[in-house]
Amino acid sequence: LTILVFIFISIITPIIWNNMLKPYQRTRIIAFLNPEAYKKNEAYQIYQSQIAIGSGKIFGNGYNKGTQKKFGFLPEAHTDFIFASICEDFGFLGGFITLTLIFILILRGLLILNKIEDERIKRFVLTILLFYIYSFIVNISVNLGIMPTKGYPLLFVSYGGSHLVLDYICLFLIMLVKKSLP
Repeated sequence: LTILVFIFISIITPIIWNNMLKPYQRTRIIAFLNPEAYKKNEAYQIYQSQIAIGSGKIFGNGYNKGTQKKFGFLPEAHTDFIFASICEDFGFLGGFITLTLIFILILRGLLILNKIEDERIKRFVLTILLFYIYSFIVNISVNLGIMPTKGYPLLFVSYGGSHLVLDYICLFLIMLVKKSLP
């Protein structure tokens, strides 16, 4: 069975690569796999993000005193790369606090989920929590260079837009469910 899976993947990968992916998507994947070679072009954002995170050290450079965000080297520092910006300004400690607060929010949602008895409401809240977890993992992974650039905002932290409104609407819905629990 394993051999069949590998054969299937070997056959389907070139088909997907050549026929389904657009050229810019292929370039993003190649740049992700070899960021050093593409650090001036396609991997620029990830490279600058990693510099910003590393330059913050333990306690950071101070609010708006880091070079990456302040001088515009870190693109989209207020949205997609807000975590790198936080780490540059407030260091490992600021990044850890940010991650901890989001983790606590998700954990509280899971505790609420555990108390729900109605299956439909349980699925609804689970969907919201999976949305939160997905947003959290994708944004942090992109900022750390673990995933290719996606352009996905960080929960409750990234600047404005529809995603922030959606974050708060989902939180409001979870709080309504919590209020209705015995």
